[in-house]
Amino acid sequence: MPLIWVQDFKTEYYTYETIRIPFKVLDPNNNGAFITLYKNGVQVGTRELDSSQVREWQYWEITNLTVDDSSYYTIKVGTDPYSYSRNFNFTILIDPLRDMKLVKKDNLKVNFIATGRSNSEGKLGRETYLINNNKYVEFKNFNWYNNGWVFDENNTTCLRVSNGAEVSIPVGKMAFKDGSSSATIEIQFKIKNPQNYAKVITKYTRYKVSIDIWEDNDAWDKFKAQNKYLNYDEFLTKEYLPTTNYTYDDLEYNKIEQDFNLKNLVCAYGKLGNSVSPGIYFSP
Repeated sequence: MPLIWVQDFKTEYYTYETIRIPFKVLDPNNNGAFITLYKNGVQVGTRELDSSQVREWQYWEITNLTVDDSSYYTIKVGTDPYSYSRNFNFTILIDPLRDMKLVKKDNLKVNFIATGRSNSEGKLGRETYLINNNKYVEFKNFNWYNNGWVFDENNTTCLRVSNGAEVSIPVGKMAFKDGSSSATIEIQFKIKNPQNYAKVITKYTRYKVSIDIWEDNDAWDKFKAQNKYLNYDEFLTKEYLPTTNYTYDDLEYNKIEQDFNLKNLVCAYGKLGNSVSPGIYFSP
């Protein structure tokens, strides 16, 4: 008969907290284990553990808690008739010492959270994330071993994007029913071991020659089109000015130009490559 062990956990939570059920399973009929998760008797997820994973503690994280919620949760290991289940109930309270308003769901356009996800979900399940009931997040180049849905050093589930992995979230156009064209996007990042220290924003001094009413627009366009020089002044001195009647000493300050290198962003909103629709794009 399959077995489920559970470590100590709280039975009372506040609405903004995350329920964490630490459990370990054994299925004598298999080298690994197949786990099914339920809320109020309705299946909400599955996990497939291999022979090494069944020796480790697993965690089920539950969010979006509601005060006085009478829901019950079930962990089931194995398949009928050789299966075993355990039910859990929790008391959800309002913290009287914390004046915190939760996000109103009717104003929430996209809610992308890693809580409750796991690499041990089935292949289709771990690579599926539905947005707004009609669009799916796109995952690329994940190995689902040391990246993907993993725990950080605080045992909090996160989506680790590393080793060339990418994820795009199709939030669509920033247009809303009330006619406004702006919104707030809040994203939490934790960056470790960066391999590219290139600047996202680089400032350049642009020049002019007042006496001839000359500006460096042509020089700037040619600088942006080449890959040999990273320093604009060096490009002017060695490449561009020798083809003109000016020297570097003839140049006068005109303005500061800011150049944005989207390739160095860890996150970008827009339309990249052959993407069909705009979205938020991540890359290490």
